[in-house]
Amino acid sequence: MRKLSIIPLRFRLHQSHTMINPTYLAQRTRSSVNWNDAQKRVLKSYREWVRAAPEIQQMYSLNMPVSAIRTKMRQEFERHRYVQQLKTVDVLLFNSHQEYQETLNFWKQLTHVLKYFRAEEDPKAALPKNFIQGFLEVRNAPHQHHMPISCIDSTFRDATRQQNNHAPFDFPSLPVMIPL
Repeated sequence: MRKLSIIPLRFRLHQSHTMINPTYLAQRTRSSVNWNDAQKRVLKSYREWVRAAPEIQQMYSLNMPVSAIRTKMRQEFERHRYVQQLKTVDVLLFNSHQEYQETLNFWKQLTHVLKYFRAEEDPKAALPKNFIQGFLEVRNAPHQHHMPISCIDSTFRDATRQQNNHAPFDFPSLPVMIPL
C-alpha cells in the first residue's frame, strides 16, 4: 500500500525549489568558436535575462515595473555592443552569466540589484570618468563630516594619560582625514 503525504503538492514543490543548490544555473566556461557562435551566445544570454525579469522583480521585491527592469537589461547589453575582440566578448559573457546566476540564486542583496538603477533615481550619481575624479567627489562630499586624525590622537592621548597617569607612547600627528 502506498503512503499518502499530508503535505500538499504545491508546498512540496516550493520546498524543493528553495533548497540551496550551488550548481543551479552553473555552466562550463567556454570560448566562442567564431563571431556567429558569439552572437548566438549573446542572444541566448540576453533572452535568459529578459525572461527572468518578472522573477527578479518578485524575488527582490523591486518597486518598479518589469518593463523598467527589462529596459535596464537591454541598456547593459547595449553598452558593450561595439566590442571588436572575440576574447573580450567571451569575458563579458562569462561575467553576464555569473551575475545572472548570483541574481537568480538570491546570492545578492537588494542594494546589489538596485545599484543598476541608481543613475535613474539620482542624475548626479553617474560613474566618475576616472579614479581621481571619483576620489575627489567622495573626499569633497558636503554631507560627510571629517575630523583630522590628529584631533582623535590628542583626545586619545589625553584619556590615556589621565587613566595611567603617564604617557606610554605618543602618536605622530598625521594629516589624514577620516569620516565620522
